[in-house]
Amino acid sequence: MVERAPALREGGQAVDFRGRAHLGVLERMGLLEEIRRRRTRIDGITFVDAAGKPRAHMPAAFMSGEIEIFRGDLSRVLYEATRDDVETARASPSRPAPGCAAGG
Repeated sequence: MVERAPALREGGQAVDFRGRAHLGVLERMGLLEEIRRRRTRIDGITFVDAAGKPRAHMPAAFMSGEIEIFRGDLSRVLYEATRDDVETARASPSRPAPGCAAGG
């Protein structure tokens, strides 16, 4: 595996998984339970006015998949699942990984 970052990257936006295709692949990979364990726990978003009075609410189901996990957490799950069996080549802007163009 070629990783463009010089170290495992944390943070990032959420990644959504939904439906039999996504969840089936995660299950076959043996990752489904760990991803469920690390999932986000959003209840939705409530919009309030200047006085703090709720004006609108969007439930979590409207914004996310069946399972939502932050990109950094997903990256860690994938790395932990493969680190003993897969060689990882890391790169930096000054030292691109084999087969990767610098800066691209």
